Amino acid sequence: KSGLIKPGEKEDTLAQHDEVSANLARMASKRKDIFGTDEEVFGEPEKQKKVQRKGEAVQAFQQQQEEAARQQQLLQQQLASEKAANEQSVADIIKRAEAKVAGAITAMPPTGSAPPPPASAP
Repeated sequence: KSGLIKPGEKEDTLAQHDEVSANLARMASKRKDIFGTDEEVFGEPEKQKKVQRKGEAVQAFQQQQEEAARQQQLLQQQLASEKAANEQSVADIIKRAEAKVAGAITAMPPTGSAPPPPASAP
C-alpha cells in the first residue's frame, strides 16, 4: 500500500490515461535499457552499421571500376588485333592486284610493233 490513504478508505488501483502515460514516460526516461533506442543502449550500432555499409558500397564501386577498366583494356586489345588483321588483308589484296597488273603488263605486246593481223573472213 502507498501509505497515502487514510484509514478506512479503499485504495483506488485505477488510473486515468494521462496518469498512465505520464508514469510510463517518467519510467522510460529513467530506464533506457528497457525503453531506449539501440543507439542509447548499445553505443550507436546503427551509426556503425551505416559507416560499414558505406565502406562496403565504396569497395563494391571500386571493384566495378577495376572490372570496367579490365574490360576496356581487353576491348582495346581485340580492336588492335582486328585492325592489324584488316591491314594485313588489305596489304594482301594490294599485292595480288599488283601481281595481276604486272602479269598483264608482261603479256602485252611491246609498244611500237604492228598490231596483230585481223582474222580473215571466210
